[in-house]
Amino acid sequence: MKIHWLNQIGFINYEVIEVTEMNPFNFFIFVTGLFMALSFFQTDILYAENSAENIESAEQLYQKGKSLYDQKKFKQAFPFLEKAARMGHSDAQMHLGKMYYNGWGVKHSHKLAEEWHKKAAAQGNIESIKKLKKMKH
Repeated sequence: MKIHWLNQIGFINYEVIEVTEMNPFNFFIFVTGLFMALSFFQTDILYAENSAENIESAEQLYQKGKSLYDQKKFKQAFPFLEKAARMGHSDAQMHLGKMYYNGWGVKHSHKLAEEWHKKAAAQGNIESIKKLKKMKH
């Protein structure tokens, strides 16, 4: 019987160990290896679940930042919007573009405004698409 023993879990490399008889020691090694493989598989599932939570937390960060932005508390809004924007939230990216363009709570930077608007526009954010057209004229 051949048992595929994972030499480097998480990588494609593995060794094939030839087992001619299943004595208690070989069985223990087999079960331990199986347990390790399942543990890493479970870790991958947890990582995938955490990735989904990150999408929700990006929305939560955006909502906190947007609330402060709407109150014109731009300096307080910036860290929330920036984190959500870095996580790929297009509305947060658009708002950062506005903040940099107008110098609201941050130092005015046409370059950073354009970069954030481009990221949002690439995701179909209409407001950023319109702003980029205006910025070019």
